[in-house]
Amino acid sequence: MHYNNYNFLHVDGSDEAESVLQDNLSEFAASLLAAYDSGDLVAALEEGHAGWQKWVKGFGKLLKRKVS
Repeated sequence: MHYNNYNFLHVDGSDEAESVLQDNLSEFAASLLAAYDSGDLVAALEEGHAGWQKWVKGFGKLLKRKVS
């Protein structure tokens, strides 16, 4: 698995890295890149802290992850 020319699978042996990889890292990364490409992420950042918080909550719900 490669993102931005970094080989994430090269971190073999790390329990922490393994748990991240098993937690659908590729799905998360693809969704994050799609949000950036669509302009949604940039728009949220331009709205400031409140826009960022709203976007993070929506992104977490989209990925069915608990967001505090």
